[in-house]
Amino acid sequence: MYPNSADPNDTVVKQPGGPFDRVVEKMTTAIQEHSITAKPRRDPAQPNTQEYRDWLRQNEFNPFIDRAWLLMGKAHVQNKDYTEAISVLSYTVRLFAYDIDVVSEAQIWMMRAYTEMGWFSDAEGLALTLQVRRLPKDLHDKFTEFYALLLIRQEKYRDALPFLIQTVKSEKSGIQKRRLQFLLGQVYAHLGERENAYNAFEQIKKLSTPYDEVFNALVAQSQVATGDGEIIGELQKMAENKKNSAYLDRIYAAIGDVYLSRNNVEKAIENYLLAEEKSVRNGVEKALTQVTLGDIYFERKDFLKAEPRYSQALGALPRSSGNYARVEFRTDVLGELVPHMEVLARQDSLRQLAVQPDESDKIIEGELFRIGSIAKDRLGDFEFAVEVYNRHLTDFPESIRRKEVYHQLYQLYLRMGNRAMAKSLKDKIISEFPQSEYAAAMSDPDYEHVVRNYARVQDSLYQQTYLAYQQGQVETVQGNFKRAQKLFFNGHLMPKFMLLNALSLAQSGNPEQLNTALSELIQKHPGTEETKMAQQILAGLSEGKTLVANVQPFSGIDWESHIVAGNAADSVCFEKEKNLPHSLLLLFSPNSLRKNELLFA
Repeated sequence: MYPNSADPNDTVVKQPGGPFDRVVEKMTTAIQEHSITAKPRRDPAQPNTQEYRDWLRQNEFNPFIDRAWLLMGKAHVQNKDYTEAISVLSYTVRLFAYDIDVVSEAQIWMMRAYTEMGWFSDAEGLALTLQVRRLPKDLHDKFTEFYALLLIRQEKYRDALPFLIQTVKSEKSGIQKRRLQFLLGQVYAHLGERENAYNAFEQIKKLSTPYDEVFNALVAQSQVATGDGEIIGELQKMAENKKNSAYLDRIYAAIGDVYLSRNNVEKAIENYLLAEEKSVRNGVEKALTQVTLGDIYFERKDFLKAEPRYSQALGALPRSSGNYARVEFRTDVLGELVPHMEVLARQDSLRQLAVQPDESDKIIEGELFRIGSIAKDRLGDFEFAVEVYNRHLTDFPESIRRKEVYHQLYQLYLRMGNRAMAKSLKDKIISEFPQSEYAAAMSDPDYEHVVRNYARVQDSLYQQTYLAYQQGQVETVQGNFKRAQKLFFNGHLMPKFMLLNALSLAQSGNPEQLNTALSELIQKHPGTEETKMAQQILAGLSEGKTLVANVQPFSGIDWESHIVAGNAADSVCFEKEKNLPHSLLLLFSPNSLRKNELLFA
């Protein structure tokens, strides 16, 4: 939405100060040198009226200093130093509380500052106060403008409309009137009132408008025109005019918008490509065109063409743009997907040319599997993932990854609600790979629920297992591990399940089983944090250290805490009889040994 005042590029990080620093400096000097705070002596000749008594009670006796305070606050607002502005204006309200017009003007600009900061409740509070107050015409007009801005920022476009119309009518500055008229057209367009929007943009041409603003209005009209033939013809004439050479990207983008609004996607693409080619500024306008092009290609699953548009647009797109999060996500995912698709396309070409077909087949099979995984797990495009996996099965019916592909398709069809196809894939896995982990998992009566809620169920089971380990419930830990092996054998938490299972074997005093479990963890999941701990424990066993059984796990110890008895009442009395059950207290410096060695005697 077009701002109601001149606004710098919001991709630039705001620094303190700005173009109105000189105003702030001059007003500060004026206040320091000309403020009169010393109260005059009471004049016996003056009648003792309420007005005279109020005048004596005030804190400032220079009648022009209130203008300096107000101007300083406004300068901070224009500099976008909103916190400073609110501080100055709040002080102005307190200092000149006796002058309701000064208070009102300060509060109007405070409302503007709160709006710009997004503190809408504070702005609304001031608006309610000002609405019931009788304001002079100039202040009423300024309040109306800023209140319209507040409503627009809250996306209350319908409520803002009457205030914005009134503001346009009362505005005397030609530049600001054109700015507000353009904003009015945008609000109408957002509300779907295309004819009113078209007429609002048309009015801009009648306000002694410079050519570049007329051009902007015409481009905006093209986006809300109800009949595309006339507006496209006018835009094409503008494209042929040499003085518009710097605006060709915007002209062709506007033509593309018209065609896209009429569902003529091919003509829209043709003009968007011209807009991309003719751009000389490489700014936000080009970025928005590239986002639109990227969206079209993305919907067509032409990811090779979508990815460069998104990645180029992301650098120029303001973070405040409503498209930013979506473009950032798609840039990230397609950045991972597209390299595999490029390799696939290249190998497909080589295979057609019969150049090293066996080598190409091996690469193609791997890329198809990777593309399917990214499409399913990151892109969330289930239909595309199904298409890729089905090609994998068609092109490589004897692939060693066949059961994994079957399982991926089974999960996809379940999520897509195609239970018949899901059952067909399940039957294939059980019949063709009866001894596989997948067949074992599918035999679980809750497996369908697990597939639909995989991450949540896996995390819940791990939390239960960890709690059981902390409480020394060895059988529960080992039972949960077996269930995890069955259902989550390729899940990202599997190394953690394996480590807890191994530590439970340490608790129960089974060194041989512990050794086997730790070795399996190291072999299957190298490089993980769990593997590092497993290697430390195995090193202790290999050094001939004896495993301590039936001990509480040490994972919950706060190694930085100090246990000190406050007085005799806090102390514990011990028996000296050695034959009774007893505990052993180990005292050591925190840095003198590895904590994992406490597993050994």
